[in-house]
Amino acid sequence: MTRSVPITITVLLILLCYAMSTAQTGTHGKKVLALNDLSFTAITPQEASLITETLRSNIIRLDTFKVMDHFEMKNILNQMGYQQSSICDKPSCALEIGQLLGVDIVGTGSVSQFGNTYSIGVNIIEVRTGRTIKEVNEFFTGNSEKFIKRGIPLVASKLCGITKEKVKIRKKSLAWFWISGILGVAITVPVTIILINNKDDVSKLPDIIE
Repeated sequence: MTRSVPITITVLLILLCYAMSTAQTGTHGKKVLALNDLSFTAITPQEASLITETLRSNIIRLDTFKVMDHFEMKNILNQMGYQQSSICDKPSCALEIGQLLGVDIVGTGSVSQFGNTYSIGVNIIEVRTGRTIKEVNEFFTGNSEKFIKRGIPLVASKLCGITKEKVKIRKKSLAWFWISGILGVAITVPVTIILINNKDDVSKLPDIIE
């Protein structure tokens, strides 16, 4: 037995662990999302921008979609000579932006304030078909800080289809992945050591000629 055998076994086990990681975390097959700036009523542009960026960061954290960077969006639209603003709450201009950016889906919507109540509506539209695949409309009562800290994460969760049950399943899957990885390493290391230590003994065995 040559040294390449234990090395091959080690590599195969590492690849197996990687495949399990990919399956558990879902790193492949994510749709690319471009989130347009939310249009706004009765709030300042700065507050609207903060709400949009908070929504974007929460969607990124949930890891359901591959979210295009805001500055990258701006640069591409400028290079394409897009004349309108990226603030858009209509499907027609959202689809136009999505086609220019070459993404799978676009997010568009609006946020408003009436007294101490915030209203937010966000749609996710499939660029290829123009079909709305997710629509979320919510009202929140409270100040701006409460809305951003509590309301926006809830909207992001609904847009990503993340329920409490799915969160529990994801946590269990992640725990199983780590357990499997630890077991894989625990098996790989001693097996590799044993095979390497036995290499010389095996090489000394006489050939059997019938």
